[in-house]
Amino acid sequence: YNIDNNILDLYKNIESKGKLIDRRNPQSVGKGLVYYYLKKMNVDISPAKFGKLTKLSESTLINIVNEIDSILYDEGRDMNRNPGIQSEN
Repeated sequence: YNIDNNILDLYKNIESKGKLIDRRNPQSVGKGLVYYYLKKMNVDISPAKFGKLTKLSESTLINIVNEIDSILYDEGRDMNRNPGIQSEN
């Protein structure tokens, strides 16, 4: 697997397709893409832990990941849709 290319492909699929994504800090979107990819690869890391490691709030991470999921699912690119990422609280 080439993780960099897989995440870049994800970005190309969501680029300019979501109002929230377009208005977010690019670093935050990048972190959201990495987390989305990790969840698709069944890596066991919570939004709280990933957020702490990357200095991104859990709520921002959850919002970005859920928007990514929504964009990809609505376009038919991700038929194995996650039920959405939610806070542990």
